[in-house]
Amino acid sequence: MSELKITKKSEYLAKISMNSSEVLLKGKCSDIEVMEYRIRKGKNFIIYPNDNRSTIEFFYITEGEVEYRGEILVKGDSFYLVSSDETYHFKTLTDVDLIYISNETIFNDLNFILEKARKVVKEVEEKDIYTKDHSVRVQQLSYEIAKKLGLKDKILRRISFAALFHDIGKIYISNEILNKPGRLTVQEYDRIKEHPSLGRDELDRLNHGIDTEEYQTIRTIVIQHHERIDGTGYPEGLKGDDILIEAKIIAAADTYDAMTSDRIYRGAMEKMAALEELKSLKGKHYDFEVIDALVECVLEADQ
Repeated sequence: MSELKITKKSEYLAKISMNSSEVLLKGKCSDIEVMEYRIRKGKNFIIYPNDNRSTIEFFYITEGEVEYRGEILVKGDSFYLVSSDETYHFKTLTDVDLIYISNETIFNDLNFILEKARKVVKEVEEKDIYTKDHSVRVQQLSYEIAKKLGLKDKILRRISFAALFHDIGKIYISNEILNKPGRLTVQEYDRIKEHPSLGRDELDRLNHGIDTEEYQTIRTIVIQHHERIDGTGYPEGLKGDDILIEAKIIAAADTYDAMTSDRIYRGAMEKMAALEELKSLKGKHYDFEVIDALVECVLEADQ
């Protein structure tokens, strides 16, 4: 039996809210989903390959401007993906609204993944009150650094995931240590240094038996994000090329965000002072090219 269904402007069947965007399910029939996708200015969004060769994803811009490989797409423009093995990277130049239509259950799959991610990240933020939204900022900056370095799509994908989850091991660190206003004791600092290993273990707990090369690389990035190229990092004291490029990037982005954020034991540094300090550590703690790319990304964002 046919039926006319009306959805008012402010109505939706379901909603996924994220830090920089939200997806509203406006209509659904069998495997067809019609969504409204809202993304804030200056954010990246990615369309990944799909194993199902009959899947189509269609996007129509109703408000705002989007950049794709130097081309500016505006209100009224559209793009769609059918049976592609490539990953496509877009950046919003303004706040953007898109109509998003798919003949696969994208919304339900996305909702499941993001609910799991949100739950874990929220637990970390609730314990470490001075790092709210830290992982999302590190994810964004790490992604921009990797793009600046011209790294491949698969590395961009790994960085997006690993950066979001890089601090999940802090779930197992006590609040007293995470939020201590004074200097940590040696024993307390040793406990903090366990969080990369604890993060890897937490990923193993969440992954429900996934054991692909991609997953193994992501868990390695998480455990390496506090390694330093001169061997002074932790937990394994790795040096130089023994550290994955993804981990080197997240390490730099993580440090920059920590330096420029208020913490219980100190105030935020000015951006330029933080950049100068990071530049002084090139070749010691951080990779030369990674820091150069980070500096460019930060300065370009301020223009």
